[in-house]
Amino acid sequence: MTAKTIFQPELIMKNKILMLTLLSIIAFQVKADWTVLEQTNKQGIKHYVDWSTVDKNEDRRRIWVLSSYTVQQPGQFHSLKTHYEFNCTDFKARTITLLFYPDKNASTTPNGARHTESEEWFVFSKQSILNLIAEKICY
Repeated sequence: MTAKTIFQPELIMKNKILMLTLLSIIAFQVKADWTVLEQTNKQGIKHYVDWSTVDKNEDRRRIWVLSSYTVQQPGQFHSLKTHYEFNCTDFKARTITLLFYPDKNASTTPNGARHTESEEWFVFSKQSILNLIAEKICY
């Protein structure tokens, strides 16, 4: 690997994103205060929200959601932390970060992660947990 390869702008940006994600994982582990969401349409899944993670920016809100699965999911994970962004004007959402954990409480080191700030917003159903969250953080 040459010095020119190491200092390519794309590589530097990817390394910064990876470092920020890892630091936020560590900080996030320490202060999370999860509240269970009672409504769920599927058996074997519990969803939790850490209301203290709501980040407001004009008509957009970001929040972390923890999903815990009774049965291990494909990909070898039992829980998933998802960082969502909500567009409170259009009542849509998108996924920013996914962290996959081997345990049901997401209290160990993640065994997988994906950070892609999707440009695609999706509509969620009125019966979904995302609707419950949006109603609380958007109004």
